[in-house]
Amino acid sequence: MRAAAAPPPVLLVALLGALLGACALPGSKLAIPPHLEAVRPDDVPDGRPVLGVLPFVDKRPATSRQGAAPSLRLADWGIARSGEEQTGDGSFVESVVPAMRRDAIATLLRSGAFSQVREVESVRDGADAELLLVAIVEELVGVQFRSTSLSLLSFGWYRHRADDPIGIARVHLRLYADGGDIVWEDRIETWSKRPGESIERAALDAMAATNEQIAHRVYRALVPTGRHTRDLPLRVLDGCALGSKAIGRRVSDASEILEREADVRLVPRIETWRPPELDSADEMLAHVSRLKPARAGVLLAFAPLSGDDSHLLAGSGTGLARQLGAHAVVTCRPDQPAHPTTVAHEIAHLFGAVHVRDRASLMNPLTEFDSRFVDPLNRRILRAARLRPFSPAGRPLPLALARRLDEIYASAGSMDTVGAADLETARSALHARGRQ
Repeated sequence: MRAAAAPPPVLLVALLGALLGACALPGSKLAIPPHLEAVRPDDVPDGRPVLGVLPFVDKRPATSRQGAAPSLRLADWGIARSGEEQTGDGSFVESVVPAMRRDAIATLLRSGAFSQVREVESVRDGADAELLLVAIVEELVGVQFRSTSLSLLSFGWYRHRADDPIGIARVHLRLYADGGDIVWEDRIETWSKRPGESIERAALDAMAATNEQIAHRVYRALVPTGRHTRDLPLRVLDGCALGSKAIGRRVSDASEILEREADVRLVPRIETWRPPELDSADEMLAHVSRLKPARAGVLLAFAPLSGDDSHLLAGSGTGLARQLGAHAVVTCRPDQPAHPTTVAHEIAHLFGAVHVRDRASLMNPLTEFDSRFVDPLNRRILRAARLRPFSPAGRPLPLALARRLDEIYASAGSMDTVGAADLETARSALHARGRQ
């Protein structure tokens, strides 16, 4: 009769547990600064209301506040940990819900929907505010399934698997007028998948994206289309078989971003289109640039790519446009349909917008964050160029506009957020337009 194997020594178990804990536990605590600078755009017209933001009410589940991590267990002469990990209040260096409120205040002020946005601690404290925002935070958490094991009997003695972390934020909001009437109400929920990031970062990205949605929808509800808003005709070629409804939704969402940021509204005319089989976005843009844009407007083509370039675009952007041109391409893949922010990003290039390093800007060349705001530099560019003519083809830009853009590009040379190569590309395109 064979005797049962003796259990591993207690010291070895403790050592394995310490190593496994170091490999599997959530990351270090994060600060929660506002993701956008709390600055009102300098072109906000007079007469916009004052907004008071009451303390956000915390109605998150107990597990979201406390956090969760699967416990260690003995398994096969080793130790294992498997299950879903969640952030909790202890994952951050400050209280989560008050920080979400501060981020929302900065984002609402940045939207330009209000002349002032400030904290108020009670309804009485906000008596001089024309509008009061009440928010109930129903969820704010980062989650990730992880499985990690250490075993002395396994050939692969250390095994680890982790799904992409996901941030989840859900907020119920009401906007009250002076008399107590509800002028706007919504529930906004955001899921943010963050490959390669921590669950803490995923939670903060979901928070930031939710606050951008709040500001975006409040602006849409309160600020009417201006009579000076520029309507930009858009010939849209659907080469991805998305259908007119899906294309229309993407263009409409992009239009709302550009209307808030640049006072430009997109007016699409959608056509079905069979694109050529090309391997790169550069080749597709070169082909599309030979097609006729909308009269007094631009051409936007939704196109798949047949080569390996499609997977590269997923990490560095999913579109391409000629700076200060009239043609743009947005690529699509079965697992990653074209996004409205990509449409807005590429159209912005046609007005002279440049790439920036600011992660929270629509003009960041990477698609890692669902930003619906441009940075201050690109807002100045878009506002300066919003009336640029797009036809007849080949006509130089108006001299006053060319000079103004040149001044803005020159002033950006000392900024850390924009690269010298991106500025040079923009200035070269500007000078080329001036010589036509």
